[in-house]
Amino acid sequence: MSIKYGSYSLSLYRKKVFLPVAAIILSVAGNTQPCAPFVFPNLFGQAETAIFCKNNSVGFGVSNSIRPQTYTFDQYANNGQLMSRKGGPLDGNGGQLSVAAFMRSAKDVGEYRITVANACGESATVNFYAYYGNIDNLSIRGWGSNDVWFQWAACGPTSDVRYEYAVTTQPNPNAVLFSDYIVTTDTSGYGTALIPGQTYYIHVRVREVWRNGNSSNPVGLYNYPSPNACSDLPYQTLRFTSCSGSPPTGGITPATAITCTADEATLNASGGTSYQWYNENNTAIPGATNPTYDASLPGQYRVYVTTAAGCAGIVYSATVIDTLFRNSILSGGGAFCDGDTVRLALSETKPGLVYTLMKDGVDITTLQGIGNANEEGSPDTVWYKFKLTSAAQTGVYSVRSFDPYCGNLYFGYSEVSFFSGSVTGLNAIYIGEDLVGFNWDQQGSGPSSYEWAFTSDPSPPASAWGVINYQPVYYSPFVPGTQYYFHLRPACLQQPSPFSWSTTGFITANCSNAQPVTLNTTINAAIPTGEGSWNFTGTYPVNSTGYATPGKEVMYKFTPSETAVYYIDITSASNAEWVDYFYKPLDHGCSNTGWTAIDDMNGVGKCAIGLLTAGTTYLILLDSESPSGSVTHSFQIRKATVGAVNPGICTSSTWLSLPIPANSPKEEYLIDDNGNLIASLDFSSVTNPVGLITASYYRNDAVIRRDIGNREYLDRNFTILTSTAPLTPVGVKLFFTNTELQRLINEPDDGIADVVSLSGLNVTRVQQNCSEGLYQGVSSLLPQVSNGPYDATSSYIKFNNTYGFSTFYIHGGLVPLETNNNIICPAAGSASFTVTSPGAGYTHQWQVDNGTGFQNLSDNSIYSGVTSATLTLTNPPTSLNGNKYRCVSTNGSNTVTSGGRTLKFIINWTGGSNSQWQNPANWSCGVVPDADTDVIIDSYFHAPVISSNVSCKSVQIKPGASLTVNPGFKLTITGK
Repeated sequence: MSIKYGSYSLSLYRKKVFLPVAAIILSVAGNTQPCAPFVFPNLFGQAETAIFCKNNSVGFGVSNSIRPQTYTFDQYANNGQLMSRKGGPLDGNGGQLSVAAFMRSAKDVGEYRITVANACGESATVNFYAYYGNIDNLSIRGWGSNDVWFQWAACGPTSDVRYEYAVTTQPNPNAVLFSDYIVTTDTSGYGTALIPGQTYYIHVRVREVWRNGNSSNPVGLYNYPSPNACSDLPYQTLRFTSCSGSPPTGGITPATAITCTADEATLNASGGTSYQWYNENNTAIPGATNPTYDASLPGQYRVYVTTAAGCAGIVYSATVIDTLFRNSILSGGGAFCDGDTVRLALSETKPGLVYTLMKDGVDITTLQGIGNANEEGSPDTVWYKFKLTSAAQTGVYSVRSFDPYCGNLYFGYSEVSFFSGSVTGLNAIYIGEDLVGFNWDQQGSGPSSYEWAFTSDPSPPASAWGVINYQPVYYSPFVPGTQYYFHLRPACLQQPSPFSWSTTGFITANCSNAQPVTLNTTINAAIPTGEGSWNFTGTYPVNSTGYATPGKEVMYKFTPSETAVYYIDITSASNAEWVDYFYKPLDHGCSNTGWTAIDDMNGVGKCAIGLLTAGTTYLILLDSESPSGSVTHSFQIRKATVGAVNPGICTSSTWLSLPIPANSPKEEYLIDDNGNLIASLDFSSVTNPVGLITASYYRNDAVIRRDIGNREYLDRNFTILTSTAPLTPVGVKLFFTNTELQRLINEPDDGIADVVSLSGLNVTRVQQNCSEGLYQGVSSLLPQVSNGPYDATSSYIKFNNTYGFSTFYIHGGLVPLETNNNIICPAAGSASFTVTSPGAGYTHQWQVDNGTGFQNLSDNSIYSGVTSATLTLTNPPTSLNGNKYRCVSTNGSNTVTSGGRTLKFIINWTGGSNSQWQNPANWSCGVVPDADTDVIIDSYFHAPVISSNVSCKSVQIKPGASLTVNPGFKLTITGK
């Protein structure tokens, strides 16, 4: 059968039963179907009120379906509630139309209704009632006190079905006297006055069914056996031992369990102290002695229960329903060109089962399984065919079938791709000396077929073409410096392909010919122009923005003699054309991946390469962004130094023009216009792009300055700005000369002990730009996390910047001192006091006051020079903390006594590692304070926490700082 509407052509093939087409007709825009009169359906087969035994097929169909009516098949309960959908809506096919329905258990009892509709609405429905002729789920619901109460599943409406049961000592239900059976329309029964310890049997079966409760309208089962009787286990029987106690009420859950494809149904029994499971043939299942049993086969399951009250027996039962699907197979997808016919085949279909064909998860039409047939050489197969005229018809086609118990089952998929012309986005994504990879814009929704040719010929012969269905493609080997071409076009069902091909060319790099470069040597680079297929766009710094011209790059190699930061110093550039600069270690290979972007430059200037390791050879690649015209750059590779600048000026701002993205693994080094190293920024933990960076610094005059807190700060002050504020901390290193640091350390004793070593430095951030003057306003203290030398003349400190970028200055602590105090670290090697001699001829005698008055000192292992102008203390213990020293100078009768000098052992909290008081790394002197040490706590990132019993002589807590003593521990202050 072939149907054509406009540009759509659909062919459907199946045996005996026509495919439904109404959904296809309605999908054509502007095609309105007239409303034909309803044709009342005729039921066929067993589709009439009847009794169905277990596993009977319920003939659910009509014999006179017509187009364009649709038919829906549902099961309803006696109260009118929809229980399950058996199938549909299905389109009429001009003959019989049915769905598969089975009486698997009493769960399938109910009204089977067929609703007929067309585009104008629904008609009246036709229906029949299905009764169940077997007994399901007979279970004791209460027993004890010599009585028993039991129930079973309903086989139809209460008024229609009459049951008979007996509680007897006779195990054979056919041997029970007819007069001993009790007839009821209820689904429960009773046994009373039972003898304790006696074994009893409960037999239940369906006696007869009266339609609508009318005894003159019988349905069947009057006598056993009969043509309308369920001869397979018409009775269900339970065996139990009566007792006079009161055992708990138990049972099996669920009463009816469903197993779908490859599933098991878990049954749970309760109410007993021991269990034994039985199958529906009353045969004990070996090993099934737990309260829980996983049933993998359909049928009735019973359990023998022993209770604590002495009752026992096979007293509970449950039904397991198997609804195993038959998975069909969908095939026929692939790559198609405009006008090709797509043939999707659904094979191994199940008779009566409805299949829904979907595209990208959206229903297209329904197909009805045909069972064992032979259509075009494929058994059990239905076909869905259409002519491909639009990319909208491409996608992933899949199939689902429906079962009222298990829901939808999805299976099979077939991808249909559509080509409307040549391939787009063809590009070489990886180029090495012996390997190349390509990528292109995929057409359709998945892997498709392409014809390709890889040659050095821009017009490949027919013999060069092959077929591929994946990307990228790799090809090896080839000669470096040779021009190659990769050609690609869609592979259609029509042969040869009607489309022209897309081509990309490339020339492999030759890193072995890279020209050596020595430090501070001018290189005049003539860089070929023209855009090629090496494209470095991607995640920075592995790739960079700009264009690449494979085979036209200029490549150099550089081996530094010392580990340091190096930079490119461009001294001249022609035509203001942009050139991209990259580098990577030579041992990382000669592919177009793995390059780190330095910067892109179009004029004279400097850009930092990065920290290069001594003895490692690096490739330096220059690539022109100009599509035409010659480009020349003259440059040197130079080592960045931390040089001094003229005092009292701000350096000119130096922009890092390459935007910095989030989580950049490259540490950015900032240099000024003279190549002086300013700072480095680590963005590896930053989660947002920060854009462009500018940096400058200001050097003060020869006088050490103090901020508003009276802290002396380093000559060099830093201003760093980013175009977008980072959302997470940035690791920052600030570089300075050792001469600048020493001037800060050597500031004369003026009552402020700011810094005595590199480890005593900290950073404060203020919200103002590069300028002279006292720093005021909002500020943030940023403790250092590390420090060290950059080279023989310079050093750095590192801190985590969590407040954003602005201006930073470096300073020491703020410790008020008594005049002429000598402050040293615990375990310091030495300390000294010096006096100026009053004149010639004076002799000296040093004295100490440790709290009992001044006493003369004698030379020993600690004191030396006690009779000289300088008193030296070697390895002084902290027990000397607070001792006062003075010198008495004598010349005959003239005596001059100096002022007192106090020895102080003071240690500052830095919190450099964590918050633990007992960690030496958190203290300025690298040791934990003892009972004779004075402690100063300022505000740092980690506030100190005491988690053991500790002592010190005194504690000074600065404003904004804190100290925590955990419960159960104490801090002992030994001083006064």
